Amino acid sequence: MAKLGRLQEEQPTRSSRLEAYKEAKNQYFHAIREAKTSCWNSFLEKAQGKEVFTSLKYIKERTLQIIPSLQYSKDGNTRLVESFKDQYKAFITTLFPKPPSTSPIEWKDYTTDSKWEWPELEKVEVKQAIFSSNKKAPGPDGISFTIL
Repeated sequence: MAKLGRLQEEQPTRSSRLEAYKEAKNQYFHAIREAKTSCWNSFLEKAQGKEVFTSLKYIKERTLQIIPSLQYSKDGNTRLVESFKDQYKAFITTLFPKPPSTSPIEWKDYTTDSKWEWPELEKVEVKQAIFSSNKKAPGPDGISFTIL
């Protein structure tokens, strides 16, 4: 198989050589699969005593349930959940409850005619306010100290 693969890399235009390479590759991997099956079957046939448990260890699924069963309360009822989907729902409903609803805002008395009176600021005051602020993390507006 390796020899045919190297010949195919040297002269990739020959389709007959490509077919021979594919056939050799299929035979090679089929032989490996057969050898593994044969080895496993002979191991099982000859297993005695504690070797039986060794074979069980080889074929046993290795995944463990990472999150144990959860118990949580919903609507006054205590529930025990085991599946991942139910545990996900339990975490979401417990950690992130729905926010309370509010009544809509009525704008009937709102007027836009009023003018706000802003005091005059001097450059020194602005500079002092900027340099006295937190120099590491941006505020709620997302603007950092370096940008200011």
